[in-house]
Amino acid sequence: MIDLCINTFLPKLPTREDKFTFLQSLREACEGKMFLEREYANCTRKLIEMLEEDGKTDEAALTI
Repeated sequence: MIDLCINTFLPKLPTREDKFTFLQSLREACEGKMFLEREYANCTRKLIEMLEEDGKTDEAALTI
């Protein structure tokens, strides 16, 4: 389900802020679940890429 959300629903969101919030929510849903480690990493990577595009490299570096 998480993979479906990342690949299907995320690109269809209208604004960048909605995508950012959606990624944060998915990341929180995946956190601590061993069988969702790959999805957690993908959400984190996309979130960090968005932060770096916005010039928030310090915040991106602290995102783990």
